[in-house]
Amino acid sequence: MEDRDKDKEQLQNELMGLHEKIAQLEHVKASQKQTEKKLVKSEELYRLIAENTREEIKEKLGFDVLDPLFLENIFSVVQF
Repeated sequence: MEDRDKDKEQLQNELMGLHEKIAQLEHVKASQKQTEKKLVKSEELYRLIAENTREEIKEKLGFDVLDPLFLENIFSVVQF
């Protein structure tokens, strides 16, 4: 149905629905930004730990924790 065929109440209801969808999308966007910030902080912490314990882990376990192949196998998403 085209907008010109709708009555005022239908258009108002549609507009209210669109406002609700916008509010939901804004909430999702804010949540996503917060999650991204947490991920960046987590990645920084992991990198700091890995860099500071790299040689000890390599000596004891026999592999490099910053080796891209190791990281790709463990996390399946890390790319350098």
